[in-house]
Amino acid sequence: MLVTYKGFKIDLPYDILQVEYMALEQKINEHIRLNLKVLVEEDKILEYINQPVIGTKVVVKEYNRHIKREVPIFQGKIINVKMDYHGKLHVLELSCISFTQDFDIKKNSRTFCDLDLTYKEVIKNVLSTYPKKDFQDMVTKNQKIDHFLLQYEETDWAFIKRLATHFEALLLPDAGANFGRMYFGLPRLNNNIEIHKKDYIISKDLEKYNKDINISREKLMTQDYTSWEIETNIRLYLGEEVIFNNVRCQVTGVFIHTYKEDIKYVYKLQVYKGVRSIYTTNPKIFGMSLPSIVKERRGNSVRVHFQIDDTYIKRPNNKFFTYALESSAWYCMPVEESKVHIYFPTNDEKDAIAIHAVRIAGSNEKYHHRTINPDHKSFSNTTGSEMKITPKDISFAVDDAKAISMMLKKSGDINIKGKNITLKAANNINFGVRELPPDVEGEPVRPKNIKMSAKENFIITRNKDIGHSINMTDETHIKGNFVKINATPEKLSSKQESLSEESAQNDKELIAEHNEKSKDKLSRDEVKLGFGTMAMTIGGVALSTGSKVLLKKLK
Repeated sequence: MLVTYKGFKIDLPYDILQVEYMALEQKINEHIRLNLKVLVEEDKILEYINQPVIGTKVVVKEYNRHIKREVPIFQGKIINVKMDYHGKLHVLELSCISFTQDFDIKKNSRTFCDLDLTYKEVIKNVLSTYPKKDFQDMVTKNQKIDHFLLQYEETDWAFIKRLATHFEALLLPDAGANFGRMYFGLPRLNNNIEIHKKDYIISKDLEKYNKDINISREKLMTQDYTSWEIETNIRLYLGEEVIFNNVRCQVTGVFIHTYKEDIKYVYKLQVYKGVRSIYTTNPKIFGMSLPSIVKERRGNSVRVHFQIDDTYIKRPNNKFFTYALESSAWYCMPVEESKVHIYFPTNDEKDAIAIHAVRIAGSNEKYHHRTINPDHKSFSNTTGSEMKITPKDISFAVDDAKAISMMLKKSGDINIKGKNITLKAANNINFGVRELPPDVEGEPVRPKNIKMSAKENFIITRNKDIGHSINMTDETHIKGNFVKINATPEKLSSKQESLSEESAQNDKELIAEHNEKSKDKLSRDEVKLGFGTMAMTIGGVALSTGSKVLLKKLK
């Protein structure tokens, strides 16, 4: 039903008798609100009270003298219906709000990790789920986001309003649109109006000044927080620039209401320089961490898929989060597809870091056994390499088969397995010698037995010179410029002793003969020797020398 009320045309979804009261309130950064009181017929009361308000719309129009035509100054929906009885009068009270309130109902959580996104693209993404929406970008100039953005438990309206503070800007709802529409940043609206009045209310918001001065990027003055409340018949519009008593101001509030039989226009004017916002953060994220999945790694940073997001889109400039290692001397990055947490040490999402990589393995996964026993400590990677600590041993393995491994057992055993094992030392390598603790006297501890064996060859050389070596194959060859062998004879039987003396005499003659020949030719001829008191388990022993061989028998 379309009715005319004191110069306004009001379109209502109800049949009414007349309008008793109207109040229209407009504020920057807030939704536009309209309150109406209308008289209705008695037989319509129950129908209107029980009628659903979803989809209903209220429109208020007025004549704009600047463009010389009627324009809507409010289009919105009914959010509350109330019936008052005043004697025989039945007054229906309607509370209405602009369609921008659609953006301010549901709290959402999402992230924007692509640093190539512009603020305009972010806002479009946020509003993409609404069938009808629009916004006008007045401040960003296609600027890209400076850092990762997080919307956490915020309505879309609250999040966009917070984004505006990155530019010290404000939101201006467009109540004249029949859907959610707003300005991101205030549009320039100047009708060259000057007002001079002696009647006004002046105030200075020192509480807001004291709060903003600590976080503002620019120098603030208390004068910037001065505002005036005036009443005038001059029609002003939200966001309009005016000159009030020779001071440049901006309209930050409009209140049009019925007073007795008249329409009153009350405006809030603020110093133009003070009409701005201060960088705002989300206090809900302080100390919070969000579970995420590692997607990419670089240095000590990771790219992640936040679990609050439905999908992960790989982009070349996605945000890398620093992974906080437990020690500056320790470098161990979580593997891709492992779970980490993005921690927020402050209210500002740009300070977020990655922490707490969590090892997860289902019962049917390959390495599930590594997470079963809490007494077993496992440090491994996806290729099968593992360092494992149990109450009984410490083991190191290169792969799952443990073909290359080392195990230190609590029992005292050490097992080393590998294809090729190389021991290198700049000075000395000692086998078997274990020094006693400083407070214990005695000789160093030595093992009872040392056994070394090889399937085909066993070679001992000095440097890489095979001219000084012991080579055990089917035969044993001992080579060197000077070979000295000390042997302690076994206790022999009389027959063995006789044979030994005979053999020794023969050996002596052979050695003398060989030494005589060596003086002449200095060659490395092999001479087969039989040592009467040395038992060799290999086929034979050959001594080769370039200068001389000294054999000494110990008695």
